[in-house]
Amino acid sequence: MKTSEDFKRALGAPDDAFTTRIDQTLLTLQNEQEEIKVKKVNTGLVIALAIILIATVAIAAVSQWGVIDYLTNSFNTNPDIIENAAKFLQTDIKQEATTIEQATIHVRETVFDGKSLYIAVAVKSTDDMGFLLGTDSMPSDPVSDLGQLFKGNTLSMREQANEAGTPNLYHVSANDMNHNVNSIDFFMEEDGTLVFILMGEVEEFKNELAINLECNVIPYTADGKYDHDKKETASVNFTMTTQSQQGGYISTNTADYTDCGVRIDSIAIRKSEMSLYYDLTYTVIDEAAYAATDDGLWFEMLDKAGERIDNISSAGGGTILVEGSSPEQYIANGTLPLNLNVQESLTIRGYNCWEKNRYEAHDFDLKEVE
Repeated sequence: MKTSEDFKRALGAPDDAFTTRIDQTLLTLQNEQEEIKVKKVNTGLVIALAIILIATVAIAAVSQWGVIDYLTNSFNTNPDIIENAAKFLQTDIKQEATTIEQATIHVRETVFDGKSLYIAVAVKSTDDMGFLLGTDSMPSDPVSDLGQLFKGNTLSMREQANEAGTPNLYHVSANDMNHNVNSIDFFMEEDGTLVFILMGEVEEFKNELAINLECNVIPYTADGKYDHDKKETASVNFTMTTQSQQGGYISTNTADYTDCGVRIDSIAIRKSEMSLYYDLTYTVIDEAAYAATDDGLWFEMLDKAGERIDNISSAGGGTILVEGSSPEQYIANGTLPLNLNVQESLTIRGYNCWEKNRYEAHDFDLKEVE
């Protein structure tokens, strides 16, 4: 598990604004999700959360947000993901929702290929003088955080709300109570609708996936605090389905990585019509060499020219410890482009995410599986 000292070394000392945002985010999660049990915490997820807090998405003008719009405008989305995701787009979602007084909630679009999921949720205030803030937003935050609609606007969210004649601020959050979502983004549309894009990956391929969406709406008081006495919670239940073709490959050999103290036991690749998903299992064989990686060991896939193949998922990936394993065994997972040629072999190289140095590389022969 990474500590604060690791991130200070990797990212530098945080400024006051960053620290305040971290505190606000943790408070929000504590207040709204204290009943949720986190299934796993891994290095990839911790770093992803840090990146969410310090990076922005390059967004072009969009009048009404959906899943494909989000993928198209995200700076790190592989073009193949966008094209293939369109095959799974569903806009007529049968949903059962509870109603609340302060907002209407509607699932606008979904994409699900059996592994990755994307959900677009539209939240509209029923208060003609209402202005909605997203999950980790604060009234003092720049309104430009709400997307392209406010590009170049230097006002805070409270200032923009007052200027627009919608001074009543509401904090809104949306998440899946079945723990299928691990990344959230949000944007405001011209009519004041706040659209959440929820993303995630399930551990095993599924043809159906039940979603229990919970949306919390809390008014702000005049001094910028939550008015918890007026908090409302709405639930939206629906099922995502897919008929994606599946299959894949599995390695037929192992390889020792002596310079970082591990052995790769297997690489299993499953495919849908949208992406390739891999699970890489490795075991610690030299505790001293592995400890020298400072818990920063990652693996990267190489193409035939020896160039790194980037993970392309917006919604998953990481490393987990196999509980009870001795010696320690880990499973790293990620997403690769669908058009990647892996029918016969794949080259895998060790990589240190802290020091940026590479370890040795080995080839793995693959055989096709159902």
